[in-house]
Amino acid sequence: MKYKENTVPVLLALGYVVLGMILVIWPTEAAKALCWIIGICSLLFGVYHFVRYWKSSRSGFAFTFELVLAVIFVLLGIFCLVSFRTVLSFLPFILGIALVIDGAAKLPRAFSMREFGFSRWWVELLLALLLAILGLILIFDPFSLVRFSVVFFGASLVVSGISDLLMILWSSH
Repeated sequence: MKYKENTVPVLLALGYVVLGMILVIWPTEAAKALCWIIGICSLLFGVYHFVRYWKSSRSGFAFTFELVLAVIFVLLGIFCLVSFRTVLSFLPFILGIALVIDGAAKLPRAFSMREFGFSRWWVELLLALLLAILGLILIFDPFSLVRFSVVFFGASLVVSGISDLLMILWSSH
Protein backbone atom coordinates (compact mmCIF):
# COMPACT_ATOMS: atom_id res chain seq x y z
CA MET A 1 0.00 0.00 0.00
CA LYS A 2 2.93 2.36 0.67
CA TYR A 3 3.87 2.20 -3.02
CA LYS A 4 0.53 3.60 -4.17
CA GLU A 5 0.44 6.20 -1.40
CA ASN A 6 3.87 7.53 -2.36
CA THR A 7 3.48 7.49 -6.14
CA VAL A 8 2.12 11.01 -6.56
CA PRO A 9 4.49 12.66 -4.05
CA VAL A 10 7.48 10.90 -5.64
CA LEU A 11 6.39 11.98 -9.12
CA LEU A 12 5.92 15.57 -7.92
CA ALA A 13 9.34 15.58 -6.24
CA LEU A 14 10.96 14.17 -9.38
CA GLY A 15 9.10 16.80 -11.40
CA TYR A 16 10.63 19.51 -9.18
CA VAL A 17 14.08 18.07 -9.77
CA VAL A 18 13.59 17.85 -13.56
CA LEU A 19 12.04 21.33 -13.80
CA GLY A 20 14.82 22.69 -11.60
CA MET A 21 17.47 21.15 -13.84
CA ILE A 22 15.79 22.64 -16.94
CA LEU A 23 15.81 26.06 -15.29
CA VAL A 24 19.47 25.67 -14.34
CA ILE A 25 20.59 24.45 -17.77
CA TRP A 26 18.42 26.76 -19.96
CA PRO A 27 17.43 29.72 -17.75
CA THR A 28 16.88 32.33 -20.46
CA GLU A 29 14.83 30.04 -22.68
CA ALA A 30 12.82 28.76 -19.72
CA ALA A 31 12.02 32.30 -18.55
CA LYS A 32 10.90 33.35 -22.03
CA ALA A 33 8.81 30.19 -22.36
CA LEU A 34 7.16 30.95 -19.01
CA CYS A 35 6.18 34.42 -20.24
CA TRP A 36 4.80 32.97 -23.47
CA ILE A 37 2.83 30.33 -21.57
CA ILE A 38 1.38 32.91 -19.19
CA GLY A 39 0.58 35.21 -22.12
CA ILE A 40 -1.12 32.53 -24.19
CA CYS A 41 -3.09 31.17 -21.22
CA SER A 42 -4.21 34.68 -20.31
CA LEU A 43 -5.33 35.35 -23.88
CA LEU A 44 -7.26 32.08 -23.99
CA PHE A 45 -8.86 32.80 -20.63
CA GLY A 46 -9.82 36.28 -21.86
CA VAL A 47 -11.32 34.91 -25.07
CA TYR A 48 -13.25 32.34 -23.00
CA HIS A 49 -14.79 35.16 -20.93
CA PHE A 50 -15.58 37.17 -24.07
CA VAL A 51 -17.47 34.17 -25.45
CA ARG A 52 -19.31 33.70 -22.14
CA TYR A 53 -20.23 37.38 -22.08
CA TRP A 54 -21.39 37.30 -25.70
CA LYS A 55 -23.51 34.16 -25.14
CA SER A 56 -25.05 35.52 -21.94
CA SER A 57 -25.82 38.89 -23.56
CA ARG A 58 -27.74 37.12 -26.34
CA SER A 59 -29.93 35.42 -23.75
CA GLY A 60 -30.48 38.64 -21.80
CA PHE A 61 -28.43 37.61 -18.77
CA ALA A 62 -25.18 39.43 -19.52
CA PHE A 63 -22.76 39.77 -16.65
CA THR A 64 -20.52 42.82 -16.86
CA PHE A 65 -18.00 40.97 -14.73
CA GLU A 66 -17.43 38.53 -17.62
CA LEU A 67 -16.59 41.41 -19.92
CA VAL A 68 -14.26 43.00 -17.36
CA LEU A 69 -12.43 39.69 -16.85
CA ALA A 70 -12.17 39.22 -20.61
CA VAL A 71 -10.60 42.63 -21.13
CA ILE A 72 -8.21 42.26 -18.19
CA PHE A 73 -6.96 38.83 -19.27
CA VAL A 74 -6.63 39.74 -22.94
CA LEU A 75 -4.61 42.83 -22.00
CA LEU A 76 -2.48 40.78 -19.59
CA GLY A 77 -1.87 38.19 -22.29
CA ILE A 78 -0.85 40.79 -24.84
CA PHE A 79 1.39 42.48 -22.26
CA CYS A 80 3.13 39.18 -21.41
CA LEU A 81 3.69 38.40 -25.08
CA VAL A 82 4.83 41.87 -26.13
CA SER A 83 6.72 43.05 -23.02
CA PHE A 84 8.15 39.83 -21.69
CA ARG A 85 11.29 41.64 -20.44
CA THR A 86 9.14 43.76 -18.11
CA VAL A 87 7.31 40.66 -16.89
CA LEU A 88 10.66 38.94 -16.31
CA SER A 89 11.82 41.83 -14.13
CA PHE A 90 9.12 40.84 -11.59
CA LEU A 91 9.92 37.13 -11.82
CA PRO A 92 12.60 37.05 -9.07
CA PHE A 93 10.18 38.62 -6.58
CA ILE A 94 7.41 36.15 -7.44
CA LEU A 95 9.79 33.18 -7.33
CA GLY A 96 11.11 34.40 -3.98
CA ILE A 97 7.61 34.40 -2.52
CA ALA A 98 7.08 30.85 -3.82
CA LEU A 99 10.30 29.68 -2.15
CA VAL A 100 9.45 31.30 1.18
CA ILE A 101 6.04 29.62 1.13
CA ASP A 102 7.61 26.25 0.24
CA GLY A 103 10.21 26.58 2.99
CA ALA A 104 7.60 27.65 5.53
CA ALA A 105 5.40 24.67 4.57
CA LYS A 106 8.32 22.28 5.13
CA LEU A 107 9.11 23.60 8.64
CA PRO A 108 6.13 21.95 10.39
CA ARG A 109 6.91 18.74 8.51
CA ALA A 110 10.44 18.76 9.95
CA PHE A 111 9.12 19.15 13.49
CA SER A 112 6.55 16.42 12.90
CA MET A 113 9.35 14.15 11.73
CA ARG A 114 11.19 14.89 15.00
CA GLU A 115 8.06 14.07 17.03
CA PHE A 116 7.72 10.75 15.18
CA GLY A 117 11.31 9.87 16.00
CA PHE A 118 12.98 10.28 12.61
CA SER A 119 16.71 10.53 13.25
CA ARG A 120 17.32 12.77 10.23
CA TRP A 121 14.53 15.27 10.89
CA TRP A 122 17.13 18.02 11.11
CA VAL A 123 18.00 17.58 7.42
CA GLU A 124 14.43 18.51 6.51
CA LEU A 125 14.65 21.47 8.90
CA LEU A 126 17.89 22.70 7.31
CA LEU A 127 16.48 22.31 3.79
CA ALA A 128 13.30 24.17 4.79
CA LEU A 129 15.34 27.01 6.25
CA LEU A 130 17.60 27.06 3.19
CA LEU A 131 14.59 27.38 0.86
CA ALA A 132 13.10 30.17 2.97
CA ILE A 133 16.43 32.05 3.08
CA LEU A 134 16.92 31.66 -0.68
CA GLY A 135 13.39 32.99 -1.18
CA LEU A 136 14.05 35.98 1.07
CA ILE A 137 17.20 36.78 -0.92
CA LEU A 138 15.14 36.84 -4.11
CA ILE A 139 12.41 38.96 -2.48
CA PHE A 140 14.79 41.58 -1.13
CA ASP A 141 16.93 41.67 -4.27
CA PRO A 142 14.25 41.18 -6.94
CA PHE A 143 15.95 43.38 -9.50
CA SER A 144 19.07 41.29 -9.80
CA LEU A 145 19.68 39.57 -13.09
CA VAL A 146 16.69 37.53 -14.14
CA ARG A 147 18.92 34.81 -15.59
CA PHE A 148 20.61 34.36 -12.21
CA SER A 149 17.23 34.31 -10.47
CA VAL A 150 15.92 31.60 -12.79
CA VAL A 151 19.05 29.48 -12.21
CA PHE A 152 18.76 30.18 -8.47
CA PHE A 153 15.09 29.14 -8.48
CA GLY A 154 15.92 26.05 -10.53
CA ALA A 155 18.57 25.02 -8.01
CA SER A 156 16.08 25.65 -5.22
CA LEU A 157 13.54 23.40 -6.95
CA VAL A 158 16.18 20.68 -7.12
CA VAL A 159 16.81 21.10 -3.37
CA SER A 160 13.06 21.04 -2.69
CA GLY A 161 12.56 17.91 -4.80
CA ILE A 162 15.45 16.11 -3.12
CA SER A 163 14.07 17.15 0.26
CA ASP A 164 10.68 15.67 -0.62
CA LEU A 165 12.25 12.46 -1.94
CA LEU A 166 14.32 12.05 1.24
CA MET A 167 11.25 12.60 3.42
CA ILE A 168 9.30 9.98 1.44
CA LEU A 169 12.21 7.55 1.59
CA TRP A 170 12.72 7.99 5.32
CA SER A 171 9.03 7.87 6.17
CA SER A 172 8.50 4.62 4.25
CA HIS A 173 11.13 2.75 6.28
